[in-house]
Amino acid sequence: MVTLIHPGLIFKPGCVFLSGKFNVGPCQISNMIIKVWKYSLLMIILLMLTLSGFTQVTKLVGEQIRISDSGKVELKCIPVKITKTMQIDKVTGNNDGFWIQKDSETIYKFKDMKEPIGIRLKPGTYYVYPNLKANQREAQVEVSLQ
Repeated sequence: MVTLIHPGLIFKPGCVFLSGKFNVGPCQISNMIIKVWKYSLLMIILLMLTLSGFTQVTKLVGEQIRISDSGKVELKCIPVKITKTMQIDKVTGNNDGFWIQKDSETIYKFKDMKEPIGIRLKPGTYYVYPNLKANQREAQVEVSLQ
């Protein structure tokens, strides 16, 4: 058996270069390779976790206000244009249900906050408006899409 040691590399005692392959042992180079591999794996995992945390959340927010004693109401909503199919993830607000419009057409009516979870909205421009409860002056709704 021939032992070759490269003059430009620093080895710990017992680390030898055998037949063109590194001997697995307490060698500085094999330890360095293992460390690089572990750090590379760690960086890949961190990158995947970071990218998974950047899921896009889009919010539709609407409001309905009863104008005092006139019986008229005012609807407020900033339209949201989505460019890919998104799913309703969460709904919050103080209302008696709500409805969703795509462009000027009502496409969904809901009685509570749990019913719409999981509904998928296709690309388009959307509006959301809450229903007022009896004797309620103002109502809001917020729909989170992912």
